[in-house]
Amino acid sequence: MNRLRHYLFSLVMTGLISFTIPVGLTGSLWLVLSLLQRVPGRVALGQVGLHQLQRVLIILGSGHPWQGLMVIGLAFSSVGILFDTFTFYRYQHLSHHQ
Repeated sequence: MNRLRHYLFSLVMTGLISFTIPVGLTGSLWLVLSLLQRVPGRVALGQVGLHQLQRVLIILGSGHPWQGLMVIGLAFSSVGILFDTFTFYRYQHLSHHQ
């Protein structure tokens, strides 16, 4: 039972971290590009970068940038959970063969 509790805790933490990091990085990029629009001489770079980021998020989110951000987060979270499950399986499998 204790092993199951550790496994579930590991899955939850992996899912949360795997969701939070890409969403935070994308949000930070959005913020930096928004701030670049306010810097003289970097207005065009900020506008083009922000426009491209919004286009990617709109494509991933079927027309809504926030949904695109959630799609990125959920995709990374799913992959992180799958890797954690694989690692747990390998640990269990290898520990029985020693």
